[in-house]
Amino acid sequence: MVTLMTIPQTKTVLNLWKEDLKKQINDEELFKSYSEDLGSVIGHANVYIIEDGGTITDYAIIVEGYYLAALNYASNESAKILLDYVKTKYDEIQIDVLKENEKNQVLLDNQFTFIEETTNEVLGIQENAYEFLKI
Repeated sequence: MVTLMTIPQTKTVLNLWKEDLKKQINDEELFKSYSEDLGSVIGHANVYIIEDGGTITDYAIIVEGYYLAALNYASNESAKILLDYVKTKYDEIQIDVLKENEKNQVLLDNQFTFIEETTNEVLGIQENAYEFLKI
């Protein structure tokens, strides 16, 4: 079941988000600089989570009312559950994903449309932009 993150869960989700980003950012100084901003981002976001036995296993972080800033999932099945739920809450969702990431296929499998190749301005790495529009 997908639920909205509670305040006591914020630190846990923030740590999970940082762990996920650390796998993607090889430069320690860049990671430190980038991750310092995450606390303020998550404080102004809607964060949807899936728990298993009281442990957060999956999360989707929506900022600015449409941008999926982070998507982390334990399996393709739980990603579908999470994305299906989030799609009921928003008419439009956009996300940027590293080009060499399995999330590209998960998004395509879940009704997201590829928009364009982009370069992350902060990290300087290639990403793919996707969007979901409720019809």
